[in-house]
Parts: sequence; C-alpha cells; structure tokens
Amino acid sequence: YSIIDENGADVTAQYTVSERLGTLFVLPVPVTIATGSAQKQYDGLPLSSNVWQHTSGELLKGHTLKAACITSETEVGDHENLADVRIYDEKGEDVTQLYEIIIEPGILAVQPLVLHVSTGSASKEYDGTPVSNEDWKIIYGALVEGENIKAVSFPQRTNAGESKNEM
Repeated sequence: YSIIDENGADVTAQYTVSERLGTLFVLPVPVTIATGSAQKQYDGLPLSSNVWQHTSGELLKGHTLKAACITSETEVGDHENLADVRIYDEKGEDVTQLYEIIIEPGILAVQPLVLHVSTGSASKEYDGTPVSNEDWKIIYGALVEGENIKAVSFPQRTNAGESKNEM
C-alpha cells in the first residue's frame, strides 16, 4: 500500500502503520467416493471389490477422476473397503490436492468357516488315576485346502464327577 497526499506525493514513510491482517482461504473442492461391499465365507483366498461410485462433488472443467479400491482381505471380520483416488487435469497432471477426497467405505465381510468337531467319551470307577479320551473327528464342514487341524491337548479327570472333553 501507499499513502498519498492531496498533491499525489507518496508520504508512506511518514507513518508507522500497525497491521491486523485477515486471512485468505482457498478451500479444496469436496468430492465423495462410495466403495462397494462384498462378503464370503473364509476360504483362504482374499476378498476384494473394485466397485466404486462418485456420489457427490463437482470436478473442475477438464479434470478427470480415477479411483481404485485397495483393500484385499483374507482374515475373518468386517473390513473397510478403502480406495486410492486421484484427480488429473487436461494435461494429465495430478491435481488431487485441489480436492478434499471423502471416502464412504463399503464393507468386505469374511465370515468364519463352520466346523463341528466331536470328541470321544470315557468313564471308569474312581481309582485315583485320571481318565481321558483323545479320539475326535470333524462331523460337519471341511478345512480349506492346505490347512489342517491338530488337537493340542485333551483334559483329564481324576475325581468323581463329569467334565467336557474339550480339545
């Protein structure tokens, strides 16, 4: 700025100016992407879904949105389906920083595989020594190829009474 007198002369040097300056903001353009959901039962293979939709927010003229879902899950549970979103101008330059990218994630749900296991029973009259039975088998369901089940331990019972034969 300059301070000019009535004759058009610059008299800025004649003043000490205390400034309280405002702030200029340029806010990024909000753009929302919703990703798809998928589900399956655990099979040892990854679950993913590259389904997405631009649900709100306008791109500037000449800008192009590219997105790819990046989540791939094998483990049981519900997992957010996240996406990598980029916006390019007409020259192919990345201008993503001009936008506020909002992801509304779908859910990738991997449900546990159901197995039913049966263990053997055993009984005897009390004699001060333990009774146990290490027999077991899968009676419903199957393991995924390449995986196996191994009994780690079986309980023993010495005193009179009963307990579950858990493996």
